[in-house]
Order: sequence, then C-alpha cells, then structure tokens
Amino acid sequence: LDPNWYTDVSLTNNVFTGNSFATGQTAVGLYTYYVTETLNGCEGPAVPVTLEIYTLPASPVGSNAVACEGGVIPDLTATGTSVVWYSDASLTTVVGNGNSFSTGQTAAGIYTYYVTQNDGNGCESNASVVTLTINSFNSIPNTYNVSACFGTPIPDLTVTGVGVSFTWYDDVA
Repeated sequence: LDPNWYTDVSLTNNVFTGNSFATGQTAVGLYTYYVTETLNGCEGPAVPVTLEIYTLPASPVGSNAVACEGGVIPDLTATGTSVVWYSDASLTTVVGNGNSFSTGQTAAGIYTYYVTQNDGNGCESNASVVTLTINSFNSIPNTYNVSACFGTPIPDLTVTGVGVSFTWYDDVA
C-alpha cells in the first residue's frame, strides 16, 4: 500500500511515493495535491489533499505608557484582534489577553512587554514591543521660607532641586 502523490488531477506528474510527503512549499498560497493508493498492482482513485499557507497577521499597534511612582499606573493598550501579552521576547510566558493589559507594576523602572494578535486561521503575528516606564521621585525639592515687612517689596518664593519643572499648589491635597 504505497501512496502516490501527484501535482495534477490527471495523475501525470508523480512527485512522491510514501505515507508522508514534505511538499517543500513555503510561500503563501493554496496548493492541491492528489494521492492514490496502489494495491496488488492496481492504483485506486485520486483523492485531493490541500495545503494552505496563510499570511501572518500584522503586528498589533501598542501604546507605551509613562507614570510616576506612587501615582495611578495606566493600563497598556494595543489595537488588534485576539491580542496576547507576553513578558518575554521568546513569547513563552503569557501575562494577559485583550486590548488592555494591567501590568500590576508599581515600582520605578522600565517594564517591557511583547504583544501579538491572532487571526481566525490560528496564525499569530510577530510581536510589537510595548513599554511601561514608571519614573521615581529622585529627590524632594529644597524650599526656602521668606518673610517680609508690610510695605516693603515681597520676595518671590523659590525652590531648587533636580526636577525639570516644579508645580506650586496652595493646598496639601
């Protein structure tokens, strides 16, 4: 019982004899082969067998996020279908599913995630890299109290520190 593999329905182009046929196809497309069985020198009718190679879906579009330590940490988001989040570049550790992903991170640092999408054919896209950056408070600004006498020029309040910018508030909340 040796199966014969053909590339044409008229069975003129025999490409392989045996149970397991490695087609060598690697390009996207639909390939049809015809297989027969031979028993006692008689070849049976051909049965079509197809191989379909699908294109990979596009990588999802992810959005990086930045937050301050101790503040509200936003979810990471990605636009795609059947989105899967991974913690490693080799895509072995799934940490979330869906277009929105809550990392659970709260400490200062840069956290890298890899996000893919799956199509209806079971194909998974290449990964997009999405990062969450949680900035720390490097220092507390140095402030200087001032005093002045009524009727004299009132000096400005000043602050120094390593911050890029400072924000002034008139209450503690």
